[in-house]
Amino acid sequence: MILNSADQIFEALLNGQSVYWCECGSDDWSPLNDRTQINFVDFYTGFLQFKADELPVVPMPIEFNSTHRYFSEYIKTFEGLEIYRVGKTRASYFALRVKSSGTISDYFCNTQIYSIQSNGSLKKMDKSLTPQWILDGLENARVAMRKNKRHQVLESTGFFASEDYKNFKRNNRPAGVR
Repeated sequence: MILNSADQIFEALLNGQSVYWCECGSDDWSPLNDRTQINFVDFYTGFLQFKADELPVVPMPIEFNSTHRYFSEYIKTFEGLEIYRVGKTRASYFALRVKSSGTISDYFCNTQIYSIQSNGSLKKMDKSLTPQWILDGLENARVAMRKNKRHQVLESTGFFASEDYKNFKRNNRPAGVR
């Protein structure tokens, strides 16, 4: 999508879309990031043109194999977005775009959170205004999904069948189980 005004550029950046720029008449697009050597005035001069990636539309209804056993859970990955369900009876769906792993003190620092609307469009959520129960549900579901993937890798490599693991489990049993 070509962006024709500075307001559209700022709105695209606010929505978490990737924005690209090039000189007018060129097709050499470069990402607009913190290393870009353009000035604030360049947004208004007309010598540069800007475009943004479209946010994907998630096909609705979201289908998954689950019994809603947990309050929040990972559903699937769709076009680079991790899709999660939070809630049991009135479930809400959220998409996360993870730029890189976050730190323990701020789990969502490198993550963009989108609310999936009933028509499948994405609406960016401000993390500071998002209710804590949603953030907690997303964090719990994401931690469970990552642990599940890790255990699948360990199992596929034969870690749980190794003699070292069997000895570790035997030596670290609770006292009454021996």
